[in-house]
Amino acid sequence: MKTFAKVMTAAIVITIGFAGWLNPIGNSALANPTTSAQPTAPLKDLTNDADLSRWLSYYYLHPQPDLTLKALGLVQKGNLAKTNVRNSLVAFFSQVMAQNPQRLAAWTEKFKSMDDPMKGMLWTALWQANTPESNKQLAILTKSLKPEQQKLTLKMPAATAIEKMPVDGPAALDMLWAAFCATGDERYVKRVISVLTPPDTHGAKKVSGSVASDMMRAGAAKWSLTSNARQHKKVMAICLQERQATANPALKKELSAVIEKAQAVNKTAAKT
Repeated sequence: MKTFAKVMTAAIVITIGFAGWLNPIGNSALANPTTSAQPTAPLKDLTNDADLSRWLSYYYLHPQPDLTLKALGLVQKGNLAKTNVRNSLVAFFSQVMAQNPQRLAAWTEKFKSMDDPMKGMLWTALWQANTPESNKQLAILTKSLKPEQQKLTLKMPAATAIEKMPVDGPAALDMLWAAFCATGDERYVKRVISVLTPPDTHGAKKVSGSVASDMMRAGAAKWSLTSNARQHKKVMAICLQERQATANPALKKELSAVIEKAQAVNKTAAKT
């Protein structure tokens, strides 16, 4: 019950903290890409952490909902629902759930037999999906919880769409990238771009806490955009499109830096 309580509490403050997307699995495509290559074919099966990382990172290119339960089995085996990638997993699986309403009833039956951290994570993903079918299955999954756990669910506020959440730190950025990997929806990339430009400090040696926070957020957005532009052709295309479209010189400058860095690193990697 204590572990489930921690999951539910984390869900209420879902954008707080740093969730290094897939870092516990290893240097994943999102966390630390080393190549610009994208998979040209879907996976036939999920048997290890490398398969899981690829499935999560490139799901939008080759949607394979039939492998969802196998993916969750690997997540449970690796105890990832207890780590700082939990919120990213919530974001990812909430999108997969929203895309597959016809599968949710069967999936929820399997969720019932999972351990408490997984139940908490999956409960939150159903809540985050916020579709008629996910809300129906949410009520069913809630009934499988212990009475003390069911009380915790009553504290949950209404879910906010991921693209509308405040981008107040790296955890929120990670959730946006996780949602992008599940859907390929450019809204999530554009939301990252919306916080890319750092505040103008006019050369001040000291800045207020809020300005410093905005600067750190912009830096995190720049790093994540560069990393994902290296790995995902669609992210690079969106960055190029937004640079062309914007009339904001500061944003154009930041996007140019992202694009040029990503292209330079990929050229170097291609030579080695």
